[in-house]
Amino acid sequence: MLFVSGTGKSLIIKAITSSIQDKLGSNAFVLLASTGIAALNIGGQTVHSYFNIPRDKKNFNDLVGEQARNFTNKISAVKFVLIDEYSTIGCSLLGMIEKRCSQGKEWNTEPFGGLNFFLFGDIDQLPPVKDLPVYHPKPQTPLAQHGKLVFGQFQKCIFLHQCHRQKDETFRVLLDNISSGDFSETDFKLLSTRFVTSVPKNELFQLSEVLHLFSTISEVNAFNLSMLEAATNKDSGHSQPVARVPAIHNCKLASSAKPEDCDGFESVLYLCQGCRVMLRHNLWTSKGLVHGAVGIVVDIVYETGLSSPSDLPAVILCSFPSYIGPLIEDQNVVPICSMTSKWTTKTGITCTRKQFPLSVAYACSIHKSQGMTLDKVIYKIQTFFLNFLLKLYLRFISFNYNIGIHSIRLTILTQTFY
Repeated sequence: MLFVSGTGKSLIIKAITSSIQDKLGSNAFVLLASTGIAALNIGGQTVHSYFNIPRDKKNFNDLVGEQARNFTNKISAVKFVLIDEYSTIGCSLLGMIEKRCSQGKEWNTEPFGGLNFFLFGDIDQLPPVKDLPVYHPKPQTPLAQHGKLVFGQFQKCIFLHQCHRQKDETFRVLLDNISSGDFSETDFKLLSTRFVTSVPKNELFQLSEVLHLFSTISEVNAFNLSMLEAATNKDSGHSQPVARVPAIHNCKLASSAKPEDCDGFESVLYLCQGCRVMLRHNLWTSKGLVHGAVGIVVDIVYETGLSSPSDLPAVILCSFPSYIGPLIEDQNVVPICSMTSKWTTKTGITCTRKQFPLSVAYACSIHKSQGMTLDKVIYKIQTFFLNFLLKLYLRFISFNYNIGIHSIRLTILTQTFY
């Protein structure tokens, strides 16, 4: 099923799951999404956690022993699988999902073990990370080729075109033009009214603390660092002390690894009280502690005799608006503990990094924000991201007041605008 944002996808998902539950029971379906935030939005689980899929596809193998038995038991009563935000499901990931389903339903030789599969989302939105999109013409690896093959087995495709979220007809037409690639000079002039240089100063001040979106990690890191440097104590007005939070590594090779090699954990974190942070791991999905959840650092607690800048804190107390679990002394605070990421290099060396699953989040990348509902946002658009990025975000934001465009470079017809 293919949906343009705002056409009623969530309502249809609820209607389908309600009908299945009434006729077959709650165990007859599983509701999944590609990211923690997207899973939280629909009350489901992430694809990776449900199907026991490793972050690195090179480590994907059939389940064995107790893991295999547990998964077979878990999926035995399931007849329907519904996956939201499928644009971020790549060929390799879809291939892994199919293989897991076939293993869990090994007596059935049909694709996905004979399960009824529904894919929801807008293929024009964000593509997968480190994977080929399902529409790629020539995937190379066996796993990606398998995913491409089973994607071709889907029998029906339903399009919903009417957008109900945006009531402004002029703005809705702008979105449709962006989606179809018919972005005109007239559309550009309308969009340019929200450039930072065009927004009134009093309104721009109201947008100063909203989430900033960038297309590259380097831009995200630079902006987050600048915000930490400018952080002040609300009571005294003085600069807020920033704690250096170093990770613990088992070897020198582990200390030089990039965050994407070790579950997104940084080798060094810089945090302060009151700074905005994002979870980098699914800690408790059903209670709102999901990868991508945004919160505030309340306190940084060290064991006796330990301190910044050389020691790892005992715990970091945070407040997450999305969290609905038990609290500390009825305060909206949850303790975040350090975690250990383990991986093996190409040369066979086992590495570990112990760090807190957090990152500063005054800004984040486009992909990290997939599935978020943002009332206000400022973003910097690169040409490469223009088509699906604009379509993705402008559909979720009231055009007149809540959007600021930091900078933009567009190529329209034969002219280049800055």
